[in-house]
Amino acid sequence: TFYANDPMTIPAGMTAYVATTTPVMNGTEGTITMTTITDGIIPAETGAVIRGKAGQYLFTKAAAEGTTVTGNLLLGYAGAEEYANVALPNDGSTNYVLTVMNDKAGFYKKDKSFKVYNHKAYLNVPDAHVRSLAIRFGANEETTSIDNGQLTMDNENVVIYDLMGRRVVNPTK
Repeated sequence: TFYANDPMTIPAGMTAYVATTTPVMNGTEGTITMTTITDGIIPAETGAVIRGKAGQYLFTKAAAEGTTVTGNLLLGYAGAEEYANVALPNDGSTNYVLTVMNDKAGFYKKDKSFKVYNHKAYLNVPDAHVRSLAIRFGANEETTSIDNGQLTMDNENVVIYDLMGRRVVNPTK
């Protein structure tokens, strides 16, 4: 995640996303769709999720302000101290932090106050109390994993193929 007090240029090889849509809830989990920042500038005081190949990147102050993002659910901190304390919200919203649990990256619920470190962001969602939010990177981006797939057989004459393109005569679990 990223957050700065000034508009920042997104380095080549990276993509920045904001969260402006309400997550889709499903039981104890949900999915949040990230929207790409397309003009190459993260506006001042705008939380973002940064995606790119592993490596070192340099964010520089942008000459332009960038396109204002309305309704971004990503909040953050950029200040003189190493971190800021974020209190448990009392307005019915829920805070989530980006982390990896059980080999799955996502936003996970914070049930108590926590520290947000300098130039980092966290997610604050109104009326959401699920334990985790999977991340979906835009409608036109590639799929990064397949979870909980289900096969339904409405027609007994359906032809099934595996991921290698081979026909499967007797599908199993």
